[in-house]
Amino acid sequence: TYASATPAAVSVAATGIITAVAPGSAVLTASFGGLSATAQATATAVTITGIVVTPSTATIAIGATQQYIATATYSDGSSAVITTTAAWTSSSTAVATVLNTGAATGISAGNTTITASAGGQSGSAALTVQPAAVTLTTLSLTPALTTFQVGATRQLAVTASYSNGTVVDVTSGSLFASANPAAVGINAAGLINGVAPGTSALSATFGGRTATAQATTTAATISGIVVEPAPPAV
Repeated sequence: TYASATPAAVSVAATGIITAVAPGSAVLTASFGGLSATAQATATAVTITGIVVTPSTATIAIGATQQYIATATYSDGSSAVITTTAAWTSSSTAVATVLNTGAATGISAGNTTITASAGGQSGSAALTVQPAAVTLTTLSLTPALTTFQVGATRQLAVTASYSNGTVVDVTSGSLFASANPAAVGINAAGLINGVAPGTSALSATFGGRTATAQATTTAATISGIVVEPAPPAV
């Protein structure tokens, strides 16, 4: 028969197989034919022998987020994901910050190292942060409302606003259209002309965006009469 003096640390089965239950030592005894023999067994805690952070390299834009995964390898040969229990750091918080969930966010252009630590071990990954792509945010067509007479002309202007704060006149690169060309005509340069009394919606398209305006043409009216030659003075 078998027995363990400290089964809370090392247990022993009837077959003589011992199991490490918790860190500690135990005296083991085997009895047979009125005699007994002893041995000692020590159970040690499973320790982390290495950590791998994935992806090992990544590139994101300013404001974007990269999720990292930390996987630990243990002294017993097993492995496990420890992303939410590891301690995360960024070597340059000015470039990117990282939450305790392993999610890193780009702050400014540059390079940083993202590190996960646990059990005296650590693993790292490289992160490159690039400037955010400049995108077209709004397109404006001016004047938004205009009224002019038949036969007159007006010049439209198209302004593009970008994500980096710049504002650019893109009139020459825009595509123009009039919903009612019988009343208001428009040429490729954005010059509108009064064709007949009426109202038309106008549009300008640039960079995948469209801006609209409205123009109304009115009939020319007599604003005064001059008779020549003037009558002689009496």
